Amino acid sequence: MLRPTRMEVHLGRIQENYRSIRSHVGARAQVMGVVKANAYGTGMVPVASALREAGCTRFAVATPEEALELRRCGIGDPILVMGASSADAAGELVAQDVAATVADLSFAQVLSREATRQGRPARFHLKVDTGMGRIGFLPQELPSLLPELLALGNLDFEGVFTHFATADEERLDYTWTQFRRFGDVLEELRDRGVGVRLRHACNSAALMRCPEMHLDAVRPGVILYGLRPSPGCPVPFPLSPAFEVKTSVAALRELPPGSGVSYGLRYVTRGRERLAVLPLGYRDGYVRALAGKAEVLILGHRVPVVGTICMDQCLVDVTSLPEVCVGDEVVLLGRQGDRSIEAEEMARWLGTIVYEIPGLFSERVPRVHLED
Repeated sequence: MLRPTRMEVHLGRIQENYRSIRSHVGARAQVMGVVKANAYGTGMVPVASALREAGCTRFAVATPEEALELRRCGIGDPILVMGASSADAAGELVAQDVAATVADLSFAQVLSREATRQGRPARFHLKVDTGMGRIGFLPQELPSLLPELLALGNLDFEGVFTHFATADEERLDYTWTQFRRFGDVLEELRDRGVGVRLRHACNSAALMRCPEMHLDAVRPGVILYGLRPSPGCPVPFPLSPAFEVKTSVAALRELPPGSGVSYGLRYVTRGRERLAVLPLGYRDGYVRALAGKAEVLILGHRVPVVGTICMDQCLVDVTSLPEVCVGDEVVLLGRQGDRSIEAEEMARWLGTIVYEIPGLFSERVPRVHLED
């Protein structure tokens, strides 16, 4: 790399997190590794390969394109596309033996026709909307729709699932309401003699908090990458942060008192100040909203980001660290010495959720995958 800015992804830590999840869940439920959104921004193919090495044999993604990319890169294990797919994707999903989510009858019909044309079954998971309000069949719709769905040819009814809206919040009342609604659907399927191999409902938060809901499979996502679903969500097993964002000091400036710094001159030096220029900016995902809030680690010390963050550069105040030199390592997320800046802290600076943090960093920030 000619530019030092990078995200270091520790594959060994992702494997440790997977093993902790596997141990917590126990032998009865499968662990479906969620690697959607480029494995939450950390690199889908290397992460999926590392999870396979750790024993994961089933994956979930959000889009057909993500599933096909895994197939092209040699991931032959079962894959579920959790989002709604377009009719145009049906042919490739069938051809590549990727399980599709069926959230409306018209897509199931297209999937059935495509499976018949190719002469092979199309695997699908039925999505039930128990209260998320996003995609899926409402429980009260299913009794009238099931006969038509089950009559379609060449469909392999592999699974049925739902998604919880509030499992990461303090109160679990609504999660239990959703689970009871899902149980009613499962009873309806049993009454009709429909055998479904995989019943699944638990996202990361529910997986940790509600062992009664594990069923046949669980879908850990954010916790694979060492992140808590929410600040108050209890974590019953160790999680290792799996990624760090680093760069190096590109230049140093000595400015006199009263000097304006960066676009808009929103920061003005109070005395003689020493500023370090870092080679990353908002095009890299280090967004302008971090200006005046964020801190970074240099030589094991926290220093503040000052002035408006530019497209390709930003500045930090190192007046208190006269020993800082060009080329010194800078940690924007992660650990340096005995101090760290965690993704949860960056999420607080931005007023967002921790899920958004690794994906903030654009393709201009190389993902360096480490085996440690």
